[in-house]
Amino acid sequence: MLFCMLSSSVYLFNDIIDLKKDQEHPQKKMRPIAMGLIPISSAWMASLILAGSGLFMSLLLHLNIFAILLCYIANNLLYSFFLRNVTIADVISISVGFMLRLIGGAFVINVELSRWLLMCGFALSLFLAFGKRRVELESTGHSCQNTGYRNVLSYYNKDNLNNALSITNALSICTYLLFVTDPSTIILHHTNELIYTAPLVVYCLFRYMFKVQEGKGTGPVDILIKDSAFLSALFLWLMLVLFIIYIT
Repeated sequence: MLFCMLSSSVYLFNDIIDLKKDQEHPQKKMRPIAMGLIPISSAWMASLILAGSGLFMSLLLHLNIFAILLCYIANNLLYSFFLRNVTIADVISISVGFMLRLIGGAFVINVELSRWLLMCGFALSLFLAFGKRRVELESTGHSCQNTGYRNVLSYYNKDNLNNALSITNALSICTYLLFVTDPSTIILHHTNELIYTAPLVVYCLFRYMFKVQEGKGTGPVDILIKDSAFLSALFLWLMLVLFIIYIT
């Protein structure tokens, strides 16, 4: 919940500072702030209230949670003002945001993170972030360079993003395999059979990569929630994980 509050605050903040650019974007011009449905003053107030409330509540929980959320905000501010215009660093910053959520969640439920789970999470978040850039490049074409909507896209092209997707896809698969065979994972879940979930993970990752490269959606999430094959494989993976951990 705390990360939802902080991320909502950040999204509002980004929509405010990107108002003019969003108004020139083919899809993002339909956002409430870009359309003028939400006054700027109201958006500022909501953003500050969400950030302040989230940080205050985290401080009541634990100082470490507060520190993680501060790092999350700092990373997002650094991204908003600088890193989103720096090639490669922009996707790394996005990935760091996902990693901080993973670390924060593990701390709250008092679970020690496997080093391979951390690596898998980082590789997967890089994979998703490069997919996001690939979809943006496809959906905006050369208009992003003309309007200055997202300057960093002028340094990417389909070939280097496809290469980055292939590399991070392979890295995600390798680290997942290492995670499910890691002794700490086997001890934690009392099973060494999670390896049998690998085929579904491989299918989902390649399915995502191919759908992103088709570039028919407005974003990675939009692509995946409309793809019945991906959703079916994801559901089967979840059911298989639950079966292996709690029934076998």
